[in-house]
Amino acid sequence: MTRQSLSIVVCLMALAALEAGCADRPAASGQGSTRTASVASQANHFGVSAKLLEAAGNLGYNPKIVNGKTVFCQQEANTGSIIAQYHCIGAASLRVTLLQQRRMRHQLERAQDQ
Repeated sequence: MTRQSLSIVVCLMALAALEAGCADRPAASGQGSTRTASVASQANHFGVSAKLLEAAGNLGYNPKIVNGKTVFCQQEANTGSIIAQYHCIGAASLRVTLLQQRRMRHQLERAQDQ
């Protein structure tokens, strides 16, 4: 197998893994108020704010209750592997991740403006 065909195979496998991860997420409905009520209901169930739950969903994290605590899990493929594994973090770690991402986005926007 040549390098080019190997690269194509790797890209196709990565695309398939990404597509499989997106298939786990429910499609967004056109009804905003129903979706908001659903997010609020889920937030109440998991004991977190609706804003945090929605931000977690935007990053691909799914809430789960493990040993009585709410954690947010994301499917990640390890480097060199096509088998995805779940990586779970707590609500506090998710807030830090969101804050870091917001800061990086802000820095990039400032750099583009200059």
